[in-house]
Amino acid sequence: MDQTPVIDGLLAVGEWDGAMKQSGFIDPVTGRLTDDRTDVWLAYDADNIYVAYYCHDSQPEGIVARTEQIGANPEGDDLVMFGIDPFNRRSESGSSRFGVNPNGVKNEEIAGGRSAKREWRGEWSAAARITEDGWTAEMAIPWSVMDLPKGEALDMQINFGRTQQRTKVTSFWSDRTERDLPELDGVWRGVTPPKLKAANRLQLQGYIAPEYDEDESPTTTIRSGLDARYKVSSQMTGLVSLSPDFRNIEQEIAGIEFTRTERFVSDSRPFFTEGQSFFKLTDHYSIGRMFHSRRIDDFDIGGKFYGSIDSRNQIGALVTREDNSITDGVFKFNHQIDERSNASLFGTIRDQEGGPDEEVIGGSVELSKGHWGVSYVHADRNFDGGDAQAESYSLSYSIPKSFTIIRRTRADKNFRPELGLVSFDNREGAYVYSQYEAQYRKGDIRGFNSTLFLESFDKLDGGSLTRNYSLSTQLVFRNETAISAGYKEGTFLAIPERILSVGARWNVDNPYSQYGFSFNTGDRDGEDTTFLNAQYRHRFPNRMSFSAEHALLDFMGRTDQTVVGI
Repeated sequence: MDQTPVIDGLLAVGEWDGAMKQSGFIDPVTGRLTDDRTDVWLAYDADNIYVAYYCHDSQPEGIVARTEQIGANPEGDDLVMFGIDPFNRRSESGSSRFGVNPNGVKNEEIAGGRSAKREWRGEWSAAARITEDGWTAEMAIPWSVMDLPKGEALDMQINFGRTQQRTKVTSFWSDRTERDLPELDGVWRGVTPPKLKAANRLQLQGYIAPEYDEDESPTTTIRSGLDARYKVSSQMTGLVSLSPDFRNIEQEIAGIEFTRTERFVSDSRPFFTEGQSFFKLTDHYSIGRMFHSRRIDDFDIGGKFYGSIDSRNQIGALVTREDNSITDGVFKFNHQIDERSNASLFGTIRDQEGGPDEEVIGGSVELSKGHWGVSYVHADRNFDGGDAQAESYSLSYSIPKSFTIIRRTRADKNFRPELGLVSFDNREGAYVYSQYEAQYRKGDIRGFNSTLFLESFDKLDGGSLTRNYSLSTQLVFRNETAISAGYKEGTFLAIPERILSVGARWNVDNPYSQYGFSFNTGDRDGEDTTFLNAQYRHRFPNRMSFSAEHALLDFMGRTDQTVVGI
């Protein structure tokens, strides 16, 4: 663009004449053009990528724009989206997405993961306006918020999307089909990104926090710390944190629903959320999470280095030191073989004075072609007094509306990594998971989802661990009501278990006025069990929002949990 457009949501005459224009969005469910046309414009200069939308609407009174608060997630609203991967990796994890609703409220997901710190996440601009025949939106996205490849006249993976709440249709400029395949995104050809400016390489952020605690000695203290984020190149980032301020981070609240294993609770601390995808070693469904960041509860000094070596190779490494006694480290190297295939090497280490030391080394490979996929994961834990291994391999089949996977897993006794989260060790067996999901454009039923799960695991030292089968289903109606039901039966350590569950939600697409419940009952380990969860959300005309959630677990005693938000 020779002339920079004004990001005010108004598509002024001639303002976008120098941009590329595209029209016609596809509904992936029907494979046809949407009834209401969407026009998009795309251009760039040395500082920004510029995107504009004209969302035509035959019933503009039906445009949904409830979210008005800056920083809120505009889920449930009409929305436009721009997705881009400057490396053209044709994978879901490599793409950054930028969205805006008709009120101009922004939402983004930066490839690799970004913390909630605005200074690290990067600022971009957007504005929108509702018109007589639809609504318009404009975006200016600085190149600096993303990792960028080197070179000229590059090809970049892109796509444009639009969600129309009145029709419940999410459409795309380049049709990804019902399988939502990222390799079907479009390509932006001949793009030359700018070089990283030296002035933008270093970011410093400090804090000071006076505190009073009558139970501590001394009762008054002053904490302080410093974070430094440095862009080594347009593709690599380094981060150092001294005495991080973890006390003032709002973490996720763990629920009280019954589980036989430790619950996974996400981590909101900026040091760990920044670049977090580079440190996802394995997933929960294979051999467990080899790195669960909440295992590092605090540290005095920490550093991490992560980024893309090139379009096919990524690397991440971090190390922390706590109380001059505990050192933790994590490493991962990932190679993308093709659009849906990759291989990785990973490892973790814990070195602590007076406690057990360990090293975990492993690798994985995932290959997908057409409708089929195979994977293999292996990890070896070396610790004071022994060695334990785990491995998992799977076969999957995916077609529109349906996905099925068969996975076999083995984990030696004492395969419990200090930095990991593993459900069970000392086991061997397999499970089958199958899911069917469909959307309907006509009739009272809008969506249907059903899952089937079968598992059989034995203890390596003898005896049965789990034998289970479960079936669940959900219907979503055109009037934004959803009902669900499920049944589970099996054994744990050869003791029978039977659970029946039901649930319902109303206003499922309105996050500001929504309520519902889930309920299950049955017998477990020879005892009756009941669990009830009820949720309510409401926003008042003065923009004050209220939410309440109550859970009750009655099993070998009663536990209640209530969470209220204003």
